[in-house]
Amino acid sequence: MSIRLTPSQEQFIQSKLQSGKYRSAEELLETALRLLDENDHRAAALTQWEHDSSHASKELARSNFERHFGAIDLDIPYDVTNESIDADLANEYASTHAADYRNGESV
Repeated sequence: MSIRLTPSQEQFIQSKLQSGKYRSAEELLETALRLLDENDHRAAALTQWEHDSSHASKELARSNFERHFGAIDLDIPYDVTNESIDADLANEYASTHAADYRNGESV
């Protein structure tokens, strides 16, 4: 395989070789390719982490929704009425503000 470099790429390689850090253009290229591969692996891992986080976040939101409003399937609520929703919301509000009422504070 032959590779055509731009003048600025050749100058960059020459400056790295002159610094003494690399013994040859091949060694420099091996290092560059290894770092590129590591970068690709990190990017893939980050993408997977973002996907997993997004999925976990969606599942948490779904769980919280179902806890407050009941199970919904195909936009058809089962065993859920306006009264049960109101009762669930009132109970949730009361449970999160119970300390305010115990201390005599009005909300």
